[in-house]
Amino acid sequence: MSRIKTELWLPQRKSNPNDPLVQAGGCVVVTFPDPDNPSWVNRVFLYDAADLLIAPLQPTPAQIGHSDLSLKVFRIHYRDTKGLDMGTIPSVSAALPKLKRFLGIPEGQCLTLLKCTPESLTRTDKNLAPLEHIGSPAMHGYTDQQPININSLSSVHAASALLPFENQPLNALRFCTNMWIAGLPAYAEETWKR
Repeated sequence: MSRIKTELWLPQRKSNPNDPLVQAGGCVVVTFPDPDNPSWVNRVFLYDAADLLIAPLQPTPAQIGHSDLSLKVFRIHYRDTKGLDMGTIPSVSAALPKLKRFLGIPEGQCLTLLKCTPESLTRTDKNLAPLEHIGSPAMHGYTDQQPININSLSSVHAASALLPFENQPLNALRFCTNMWIAGLPAYAEETWKR
C-alpha cells in the first residue's frame, strides 16, 4: 500500500467555476504503479509510468445522474451502512481494473470505490480526547476509532537509532499515518495539546 499515493486537490480562487471537479469541491487523486509494465526494459524506460484514479469529493446532483451513481450497502467493522458507489465515474471505472491487478485481487472479486454519506458516519467513542479540548464529537466513516494519526518523521528516526543495528533503519512507511510532520525536534509532538 505504500506504493499507492493519495492526494487531495481543492479548488483555488482562480479555478474555473465551470470545471466539474471545482463544482464537486475538489477531488481525490490516487496514483499507483502501472501493473502492465512488468519487464525490466519498460521499468527503465517508463520509470514514471503510473495510473491515476480521480474521484470528485462531493459529486453534484448532475454528476450523480450523469455517472448513474447509486447507494450500495457495505460493512464497516461491526455495522452495515450505505455509501455512494463511485465505480461508475469514468476516471474511476477506467482505473479500477488496473488497480485490481496491481493489488493482486483475484479476477472474480469485486473492487470499487465507496464514498461515505452523512448518514453512514458514526461517532468516535473510544480513544477520544475530552470534548473540552476538541469542541465536538468526532464523526467518521471508517477509522480504527482514531480520528487522525499524526507522526513526526524526526521521532521515527530517533526511535530507529535506539534499535539494535540489525533492525535499523525503522521504516516510517510501516505506520498507518494520516499526516507526517517534518522539521520538528524528535518527540516534540508529545507536548501538543490532546
